[in-house]
Amino acid sequence: MKRFIFLLTLFVLVFLIVSQRILAQTEEHLWKRVTQTHPQKIADYLKIEQTQISAIVGYGKITIEGYTSPEANVQLTSSQGNLGQHNTKANKEGFFQFTNIILPEKPGELWLQATDKQGLTSSPVAIPEPPPNLEKIEDIILPPTLAHNHGLFRKGTKTLGFGQTTPNSQVQIYFFQNQDVSWFKKLLLASSLPPKNAQAQQDDQSSLLEKKLTLKTDQKGHFSFQLPNQKSQTFRYYAGSIFADNYSPKSNILSFRVLSLIDIIYQQTLLFADSLFSLIFFLLKELLFWIFLEIIILILLIKRRRTYSSSPSS
Repeated sequence: MKRFIFLLTLFVLVFLIVSQRILAQTEEHLWKRVTQTHPQKIADYLKIEQTQISAIVGYGKITIEGYTSPEANVQLTSSQGNLGQHNTKANKEGFFQFTNIILPEKPGELWLQATDKQGLTSSPVAIPEPPPNLEKIEDIILPPTLAHNHGLFRKGTKTLGFGQTTPNSQVQIYFFQNQDVSWFKKLLLASSLPPKNAQAQQDDQSSLLEKKLTLKTDQKGHFSFQLPNQKSQTFRYYAGSIFADNYSPKSNILSFRVLSLIDIIYQQTLLFADSLFSLIFFLLKELLFWIFLEIIILILLIKRRRTYSSSPSS
């Protein structure tokens, strides 16, 4: 019986292999006959298939060119998420190019974002949805990348901000700081007495001070500068570049705080108080646990003693 099953299985396998080869040879023979007798029909058929496929993929192609930091990785996406993710790398001059990108129907905004060789990422640039007949977008200047050594440092300490953008271009750094208003001035502003004139009122309501720093990048697009450190204050800042008379969008907005000696003492006091409260809470929790455990043991001992005292003596 086992031999019969084995032979039957072997026969089925041989039959399937032979049948597959015969079908393949027959299909190849028929295709050769059709191509030899009706070549024009085959060409028309393939042309129709290619036309249908291209209509499904997208309705246009576009090339996007611009500038960023040298050898940066540039990413292209869309707001609708139907474009996929395209990546390219800028050359040593910072030039990048996306060639013949197939646009889907209604791609939405096109988003460009660069990551420099230090791993810093620029703020994204949004390009409005291009019309179907547009073939090229060029001269896009991506924002600089921006970072700093420390976001919290003592007054008078030298701390650097740095970044990268197009080589040999001008960079402008914009600083914003909150005005310090004393408690006495706040009390006066909160009173019902109006200021003497409109200019005084405008000066009092001004909450931001702006400073601009202009510098130039080196041959690799690097730039660095010293952060303001003479006044205890919280600052926010961003950068923008000018390349070939074209202005880039602004970079990511960063912030840092300059601390005075009083600020440092205050923060250290808060840290010490936080650590002290954490230690007290831990000790209280441990103490309550042992007290609760002792109470349970005491209750069990009392209950056991009462059981022994109530039982009759032998």
